[in-house]
Amino acid sequence: GRAFICQQTGALRIVKNNLLLPSPAITLSVNSSGERGLLGLAFDPNFTNNGFLYLYYTATAPVHNRICRFTVVGDVIDPASEILLMALENLSATNHNGGGMAFGPDGKLYIAVGDNAVSSNSQSVNNRLGKILRINTDGTIPTDNPAAIDGLGATAGVNRAIWCAGLRNPYTLTFQPGTGILFVNDVGQNTWEEINDCTIAGKNFGWPNTEGNFTQASFPNFTLPVYAYSHGSASGQGFAITGGTFYNPPTSKYPSQYIGKYFFMDFSTNWIDMLTFSAPVVNQTKAGAKQKETNIWTRDPFASSISGSAVGLTTGTDGNLYYLSRSTGALVKIESTIALPVSITFFSAEQKNKQNIKLEWNTNSETNAQYFEIQRSANAKGWKILGKIDAFGNSNESKTYQFIDFEPENGVNYYRLRQVDLNGTFEYSKIVSEYFDKNLVKIFPNPAKNILEFEGKLLDSNVEIFNELGQNISKNVKFSENKVDISQIPKGKYFLKINEKSYPFIKN
Repeated sequence: GRAFICQQTGALRIVKNNLLLPSPAITLSVNSSGERGLLGLAFDPNFTNNGFLYLYYTATAPVHNRICRFTVVGDVIDPASEILLMALENLSATNHNGGGMAFGPDGKLYIAVGDNAVSSNSQSVNNRLGKILRINTDGTIPTDNPAAIDGLGATAGVNRAIWCAGLRNPYTLTFQPGTGILFVNDVGQNTWEEINDCTIAGKNFGWPNTEGNFTQASFPNFTLPVYAYSHGSASGQGFAITGGTFYNPPTSKYPSQYIGKYFFMDFSTNWIDMLTFSAPVVNQTKAGAKQKETNIWTRDPFASSISGSAVGLTTGTDGNLYYLSRSTGALVKIESTIALPVSITFFSAEQKNKQNIKLEWNTNSETNAQYFEIQRSANAKGWKILGKIDAFGNSNESKTYQFIDFEPENGVNYYRLRQVDLNGTFEYSKIVSEYFDKNLVKIFPNPAKNILEFEGKLLDSNVEIFNELGQNISKNVKFSENKVDISQIPKGKYFLKINEKSYPFIKN
């Protein structure tokens, strides 16, 4: 729920509980000339356990961009925790640094690197500039990275990190939750701004030979952008695309018609628009392939006259869109003014009696609500309808609902609610999950103060306690049969590990 914000001059700031913390988490020594500086960040997929944060910044002597891993403890980063993962080529120009980073569903780190204002870099596999890179969390290069790039040939050595090429200044990039589609926003030169689909490896997007849309038959090795808009001050035009995000939050705060849309912003003309695809986004193939797919989209306005010099559009875990305004020095939250049919304050799934899973949710208001449809999935993608429960219709009072899944699947079960209004419109709740196993170990109470108890099939069990950083702290607790004395450990989140399975609990 915290927001980590890169400031170009090297400070990493944190907004927590809607307040800017007075001290930076860390302040790096950077070269911030032109477009250089502290430019991007990404959280490790296992951040809640290991505290790993990845930063992209411009180092000095010699001047170059680098990607380093740090460890966050609380709201502070020890500079001594820095581990260099990748040092990019030395810089000449001060602009076109890129800096966007994101982890894909494959657990790999994807990095957007500008061409350093040398356009020929983008059409060469002998450097990593003007590219999208892909590395492992330790900085090594994945063995399944593309062996060659369309029209450019084979990659070798450190350049095996290249995932896609032919980009000018890929300022931001983002993955769509669920589908794993990767969109990259490439800032153009004189005429066009591009949104490119970099999901598939080895693509070449044509810069500097092409910019924006082009006749693909004339450039068979290049891939067309998903969408491009022209330069200018008229409606729908702009000069620099500096943010983009898919709206697929765990909890939606916007009406259902916004779910799955791709929102994007322009730095110079102060608007946010959105793309709607008539079908799931299809990765385009270059001309000459056996099958060539195109995406049919509709562009609609979303917000105009937003705070100036906007960058970093993102979808918050709370279901609101956020962006940064350089001209006002602010983190801006965009809240919907459209009343949702239901306001859910709590939603949980819990295994009961080793036979079923109980769902429970609370509301604090309902407006023209008709019913809740309960859905389950084994992978959070394909959903099965389990049943429905009538809603109260209209109420400003707290209401509680329960539903029992009597036939859960073995393993992880994902659940969501489709909240249907009287006129047929609907919203989806956040997704909750519960692991089902008839031999599941139960721990209680949770949260616990002094004594933690557990029950279940524990023959020949190896029982240990770990903290959120993955450190074994078993020596600080006392085990007695099926009880653990945790009175000597600090408050916080821990994991009870039994037979290689981890069960989270809170010490209060």
